[in-house]
Amino acid sequence: MEEKKKANFGKPLSKEWWSNIWYYHKGAILIGLVFLVIITITVVLFPKQDQLDMAFLYLGDHVFGDDQRASIGSELEEFAVDWNGDGAKTITFASVELNPYMDDDWNSEYTSLVTQLLDSSIVDLYLMDKTCLQYYKEREEWEDLTEYAERYQVPSENLEYNESGKLIGIKIQSLPLFERNGESDVEFYLMLAGIRTVPVKGLESGMHEQNIDLFEYILSEAQF
Repeated sequence: MEEKKKANFGKPLSKEWWSNIWYYHKGAILIGLVFLVIITITVVLFPKQDQLDMAFLYLGDHVFGDDQRASIGSELEEFAVDWNGDGAKTITFASVELNPYMDDDWNSEYTSLVTQLLDSSIVDLYLMDKTCLQYYKEREEWEDLTEYAERYQVPSENLEYNESGKLIGIKIQSLPLFERNGESDVEFYLMLAGIRTVPVKGLESGMHEQNIDLFEYILSEAQF
């Protein structure tokens, strides 16, 4: 009997490989992505809303390992304040990765799903790569960062404005916090949303104020 040939998808993890996987398995991948975002929202963030002291979210194509995220969170416990008074410092560092090899269909689905995450999340401190920044820079919730840019003497070439002229992103070339925890070469834009509406009484002010402190801590040690 003639042996069937296996499909050749190209070198694993190459652009050709990702393109072929996407072409033949688009439906399954999109379903999986839906569940991934749902899990991120409902498991990683929401169950701890009444316990959270600090939370921030990365959107981009850098893949953070679970150990690295946990290590970064542990280091920030030294910096965090138990503002909700439950006797523990609870920090969430979540990330949703964008695959850089996918086509416009993939990116459209990704941005649609992440928009749901942005709309429903309690997070107000964001780290985004250039691609994600371009998708979300015109959202209304971004705070004007002019005061922070002046205070920390951010070079003009590291400032990102939206179409109305508001400074909504500060480019960070490297961050010692990440490098100390095994994550180097992570370039991102730091962004801050206004106070988010969340279904837990009292969360709005305390965690937002602490996330502003974290925002300034990142700027204080960042390399622009």
